Amino acid sequence: MSGRLIRCSAAVGLAEHEVYRTLQFDRTGLSTARDVMFAPGCYLEQHTGEHHALVMELPDATTAVWAVWRDGCRPYLMVLPDCPEISHDAHEEGCGGYQGHPGGHAWELYLGRPDIPARPRRRRAAT
Repeated sequence: MSGRLIRCSAAVGLAEHEVYRTLQFDRTGLSTARDVMFAPGCYLEQHTGEHHALVMELPDATTAVWAVWRDGCRPYLMVLPDCPEISHDAHEEGCGGYQGHPGGHAWELYLGRPDIPARPRRRRAAT
């Protein structure tokens, strides 16, 4: 895995009220608790400061609910737009992070932990 950046190993467990709040962000009402990641891992490259973890994709396919927290603190939840960057290899995968995230994009990061679920990638629309 040389040449790849290591993903942050921080994770947070969501409390029941945080799962309920996550579902409220879906205005269609179609999401269920099965769509929520109960113990998400930080998406970012190794860092200090606030962690960001994907909690649930939203039906609009352009935004997602993210948990944001500092070590030793409970997370707060927010909706963030998806990172628009696309890899420039044959797979043309979307990043999977949020717009403006610091550090590397998904194709540059080494997960380093099998329990951090990979975010589904969207292919670039054909032109």
